[in-house]
Amino acid sequence: MNTKKNGIIERCKFLTRKQELGEIIDNYFAELKMLSKDCKFGTLLDSLIRDRTVIACGRNNQLREQWLRIADLT
Repeated sequence: MNTKKNGIIERCKFLTRKQELGEIIDNYFAELKMLSKDCKFGTLLDSLIRDRTVIACGRNNQLREQWLRIADLT
């Protein structure tokens, strides 16, 4: 049975996924990529994953400040 996923629900899962305490950034990044598969973000995908990753490092203000200083962070 092939059920169609609700794009709004899938984007909500992606946009609200927070990095868990103790979760390494590589695992968080991989989870975001997996969650994004049914979101139909198109050309925005890479920048949305980058932005979620920067937001997720909120527990580490120094790291976030370093990343925000890089104008073309990929």
